Amino acid sequence: MTNPIASELVGPWFLPFPHQALLRLVDDLSDEMIAKPPSATAPPIGWHVFHIARWADRLQASFPNQLPGDGHPSELPRQIWQVEKVAHAWGIDSSTLGWLEAGPGMTVEQAIIVASVGKEALTAYAKKAFQAADESAKHLHDHELTQHRNSIIPESQVDTETGVPVTTGPHLVTVYFDLLFHFSHASRHLGMVEALKGAMCSVRGTATV
Repeated sequence: MTNPIASELVGPWFLPFPHQALLRLVDDLSDEMIAKPPSATAPPIGWHVFHIARWADRLQASFPNQLPGDGHPSELPRQIWQVEKVAHAWGIDSSTLGWLEAGPGMTVEQAIIVASVGKEALTAYAKKAFQAADESAKHLHDHELTQHRNSIIPESQVDTETGVPVTTGPHLVTVYFDLLFHFSHASRHLGMVEALKGAMCSVRGTATV
């Protein structure tokens, strides 16, 4: 990229930062630590790893740019999750994984099941998704940031019975919007992991003093 501001968007302190920070944070945690929920109403650390990785995977699978009219907004067949049949490999029913098989709407019990596949399996998938997302963004050109596309976040509404979002149609945005969404969303969950690590695991984290 020639635009210095645009260049920062794909530099090491933007998209790759929460990815690498998350992997470093969980590196010294045990399988038990990442599968333990902090309460009956909050998911464990391992679920956050899964959740961020799923959105990174959706982001990388949206390139080349998914233009309006390219198909149903939830269909991103190049996802590593789908290509490698990760849910099946983990022995998990994909219908229990919430909206877009990415976590929203899952119960804590379902989140614990995902986190219990173990740190090695979770981080192996996360590393692939993060690397693919970082590489995809790195090869963007200035003019592509303002191109319109069907977002990786389709329009949705919450099912009042299940509490799970249901896709209702495409969400027309720009590439820039989706990059900022993923960065801010991943950073939010990174902060949750930092706090949970310091509060629950008796392991020094950035949320400890």
